[in-house]
Amino acid sequence: MGIADIAKKLMTARASGGGNYFRDGSGILIVKALKHETLYKGETFVAEFVVESSKSDPTAKDAAGQPIEANPPGTTVTFIQQYDVRPDTAFAQVKAFLFALFDESDDSLAKAAAANKRQLQDEFGAAYNAAVGEAQLARGMRIKYSTIRKYTKDKSKLLTLPVFETLKQTAEQIAATRAQLDKGE
Repeated sequence: MGIADIAKKLMTARASGGGNYFRDGSGILIVKALKHETLYKGETFVAEFVVESSKSDPTAKDAAGQPIEANPPGTTVTFIQQYDVRPDTAFAQVKAFLFALFDESDDSLAKAAAANKRQLQDEFGAAYNAAVGEAQLARGMRIKYSTIRKYTKDKSKLLTLPVFETLKQTAEQIAATRAQLDKGE
C-alpha cells in the first residue's frame, strides 16, 4: 500500500473509532451522509449528521452530578444501527428515523406503492436505496431530535438514544444546504 492509499484511507477514517455519540439534549441536525455498510459486526445503517443547533437538557447529569452539555453546533454526531447484532430494535429504529426524515408513514408508503404498482416492500426498498446509495438524496436535509435515556435489556448500561421528528423544508432549502455541505462550509 502506497502513501497515497494510506492518505486516502486516513481521510475517510472515523477519528473516534466508533462514531460521535448523542449527548442528552435536543436540536436540529443536518444529514451529511446515510450509508449501508458491512462492518466487522455485520450489516449496519450509519447516519452522519452535522449539529445545526442544540439545547442541553437541564435535568441531565453525569455520574458525578455535573450537567451534560448537548452536542454543540458545528460538531458531528452519528446514529448507528447494527442489523445483525440487534435485529429486534435496529430495523424499527431505522424505519422510524427514515419516516421522520421523509415525513412518511406506513399509510403514505402503501399509497405510494399502489400508485407505482409495486409491492410495499419494493417501495420501501427503493426509498432505502435512494437514501443510502451513491446519490445520497437525503444529504442536506434537516431533522429535529431529542434524546431519551433507556437501559439495555440486561440493565447493564444506561444509553442516551435519539428520537427523531419531521422538520418541514422545501426542496430549495435542502438544495441550498446540500450545496453548503458540498463546499465544506
